[in-house]
Amino acid sequence: MNQNKNNSLINGFFWAIVDKGGQLCLQFSALIILSRILTPYDFGVIGVLTVFINISVMLIDSGMVGALIKKKNPKKEDYSTLFIFNFSLSFILVIIFHFTAPFISSFYGLPELDLIIRVLSISIIFNALGLIQVVKITKELNFKRLAVITLSSQILSVTVALIVAMHDFGVWALVALQVSQSFFNTFLLIISNRYIPSLHFSFHSFKEQFTFGAPLLGANLLNVI
Repeated sequence: MNQNKNNSLINGFFWAIVDKGGQLCLQFSALIILSRILTPYDFGVIGVLTVFINISVMLIDSGMVGALIKKKNPKKEDYSTLFIFNFSLSFILVIIFHFTAPFISSFYGLPELDLIIRVLSISIIFNALGLIQVVKITKELNFKRLAVITLSSQILSVTVALIVAMHDFGVWALVALQVSQSFFNTFLLIISNRYIPSLHFSFHSFKEQFTFGAPLLGANLLNVI
């Protein structure tokens, strides 16, 4: 039994390295290629919005994903509660971005940000829909599947971004990169895992998960900022 557990840990560690290493290589390669096509201004426009998107992702996670992964023998209501919270908060954040986009655009003096931030915010919903699938696969210690899905979605999104860039759409290539990556990743997670959560929300489960995850949320937000 211990031998099987050790093999599982070694296998998980290997695929975690493949996942992170592959992501870094693909991201670096994509940025090198895109930097030959796009301008520094295009990268700067997206850079302005990075903090908003990253903070939104952290808020949706709220540390509750880590709490559920660590919890022993979670119930169906635990998964459904996290799913409903993630999706509801992502929907609220997208609405907030939709109405605050003109103010953000005006603050930075970049008129094009108005539409860009509204389109880019769609990725928040895609990411939220995929979180519960990540939790399920991680609980199963199936890191190989996660690595394959992540790398596949990145390859597809880089391809989309390059096509958009080569058609002279400028900064929209970087928007396409982020939105398509979140879409492909969630799509592959859903069709691979095929887990459909119920629509039961438990306040007890939410309190338990959030109490554990709140410190993680604070640390992650500080790190992102």
